[in-house]
Amino acid sequence: MKHWIFLLLIPALAFLLAGCDPDADTVPEEEPIEGGNTTHIDANAPKTIESKEIADFYAHFYLQGEWGKGDGDREYVFEIKPDESGTLIASESGSGVQMTADEELLAALQRVIDENQLASQNGIYDVTAGLPPEFQACGVDINYASSENLTFTINNEPEAPWAQGIYLAFADWFAAKGDDRFVPPRETGEITRLCFDWKKDGRHYSYGDINVPEEMAIDGQTLVLNKDIYNYGTETTELDLYRAFPEDYFDRISEIFASHDWRAFSHYSVLYGQGRENFDPWPDAGDLEIYLEYENGHRENIMVSEPSDIALLQPLLDDLLGYLDGLFEE
Repeated sequence: MKHWIFLLLIPALAFLLAGCDPDADTVPEEEPIEGGNTTHIDANAPKTIESKEIADFYAHFYLQGEWGKGDGDREYVFEIKPDESGTLIASESGSGVQMTADEELLAALQRVIDENQLASQNGIYDVTAGLPPEFQACGVDINYASSENLTFTINNEPEAPWAQGIYLAFADWFAAKGDDRFVPPRETGEITRLCFDWKKDGRHYSYGDINVPEEMAIDGQTLVLNKDIYNYGTETTELDLYRAFPEDYFDRISEIFASHDWRAFSHYSVLYGQGRENFDPWPDAGDLEIYLEYENGHRENIMVSEPSDIALLQPLLDDLLGYLDGLFEE
């Protein structure tokens, strides 16, 4: 008996969570059975929204990974709607955060809508019942000042670009207003090992730790810092220098990496690959390779070859090589 009642509630719950238009012609008339698919298309829903002026906004989706601080896999419901005085309020239901919305947020959301061509899904209700939480109904319901409406309800994709885009638009906006709870975290711990290799302009530049014989010990240290430059054209080593590790070496290295945002290059970040052209998620090697070990046991291995990737990393590279090269100056 309880199971029968639960089945009757499934479509109603999916509809409420997805923010569908309550008009009768947009709601499935038949009850979906568990595992069954229900599809309803509003033939009158336009596939182009002329207005760019959002009047109110609703989005519901489920993301996997650590997006907000301390938040693992979970669903998000972001809204922008007027309060009793008519002031637009931006909110997220799970956290309870609320702030007065502004044109900056609305413009950012409209960019996500345009970039992901969300209007092409307007009027679609296509949901499979009984799926795990990360694949259950999600969607948007957006009203414009022109009285145009954009709404759809579909099975959730935990890595959907449109959902990530909406999330990041709110996360960045809330952070700019002083609340960074939604900003995906980045590693800022103490680095305990760095290996750096860069093949460019016919040479291989290498920096890292190396064990040397007792007779080559520096200040009693046999684990020393090495800078090596190999010329592929002449097949010769142009430079092979050794230095003792400065006492603050790893403090400085940790500060440099913590001061730059390289989450798009971290396999452990939900932002891995964000904003990168010709992105290869699992490269076997790269012209530029940076290996890091952290005090907490965390390890990172950046491997890239694309000029666009190296350009994104250039501010970090400038600071890192500026420090490393300075250690080997006579």
